[in-house]
Amino acid sequence: MPTDQPPKKPRRWKTWLLALVIFLGGGATGAGLTAIGIYRSVHHALMHPEEAPHRITSRLKRPLDLTPEQSARIEKIIANRQQSLTKIRREVQPQVEVQLDQLQTEIDGVLSPMQQTKWHEILHRVRENWFPSIPATQPAGRD
Repeated sequence: MPTDQPPKKPRRWKTWLLALVIFLGGGATGAGLTAIGIYRSVHHALMHPEEAPHRITSRLKRPLDLTPEQSARIEKIIANRQQSLTKIRREVQPQVEVQLDQLQTEIDGVLSPMQQTKWHEILHRVRENWFPSIPATQPAGRD
């Protein structure tokens, strides 16, 4: 027995909601992967400063349209400046270490012994990852 009711319209709001969820999920995934990539890149640069002159010069080649001779000279200049910056860092690093030690001591005063143990682990990782020890000698730039 046929009915006189018009056919039901599909509920489009569900389709739009699903599309929005997929879009936001993709955006969140992309942002997370970008953050991980940046973190790894910065961490690698901190742990391998000897690669900086070559890496920086490589990034300048295309936008500046450098010749091979210019690239070689610029890489040496960057390597020399990096040595000067490392010397400055060696002079300042003890002050940074004192501040980090004071930070640890002051926060220790607020924490329980169990919390202090966890805090020391966290601070150790931060120091290891973001304040690496300075190499005794800086290798010369690549020739």
